[in-house]
Amino acid sequence: MSSDSEDEEIVRRQRNFMHPWQRDRGVPNSNMFPGSSTHKDDFEDQYFRDRMRSTIYNKDVDGYTRQEKYGSKEDPRADVGHLFAYQNGGACEGRNAFMQERGWNRSAGAEFDHWNAAVNGYKNTEAAYKACKAADKGFQEGRWGGYSSSEIVDAGKRELKEVGILTRKGGGVDGRCQAMKRHEVEVDQYGMLKGMKGKLQEFKNTHDEWTGHPGRYSSDDPQSDSDDGLGGLTGRMSKMNLAGRRR
Repeated sequence: MSSDSEDEEIVRRQRNFMHPWQRDRGVPNSNMFPGSSTHKDDFEDQYFRDRMRSTIYNKDVDGYTRQEKYGSKEDPRADVGHLFAYQNGGACEGRNAFMQERGWNRSAGAEFDHWNAAVNGYKNTEAAYKACKAADKGFQEGRWGGYSSSEIVDAGKRELKEVGILTRKGGGVDGRCQAMKRHEVEVDQYGMLKGMKGKLQEFKNTHDEWTGHPGRYSSDDPQSDSDDGLGGLTGRMSKMNLAGRRR
């Protein structure tokens, strides 16, 4: 079992890997983010992916190069993933992006945005949610219309817990959870979360009628985990019927 300091290091590496554009230096001067004079609410998908990859710093705070961590455009280890899928009205804009292990991204498709949300955390999901609303590509009329960003995170947390994964409020998988202890999911030296493709399949295999639904805490249940950690996730969550909202 990892110590508290080891767990904090695992979480730090994950967060830096997923969001290399901020990294405690402030948002870079990129048109992908608000504040740039050439920023737009939405870009063409391939331009977005190429631009997000190219604006990652050439060397990170731990001394690893961009190519070591993420691979090249021609031979990627990780994809520029949409937190909210393009097919669900997700924006091609910096706040809706995170670097994601390639197998996980390709396996998830547009069905597991709520898992992306749980792994990215409440603050990043809220920012992505606002970006998608601003892009106005059908996000509010699609799968996630009518739900708050925090409800979407909570939905992902509930389903991830079923397969032994617990996530932090600020993003990242908790190193003390069962899936980590059993080495079913792991974080490599660069911070990339590995094993999520298998967890997606495990979840699908045990849910014959799975429809990618989120869930909501009932009014009597605790709604937050303790200081980014393990507490409070035992609260019951009632399922919502999304059949009429699926696209």
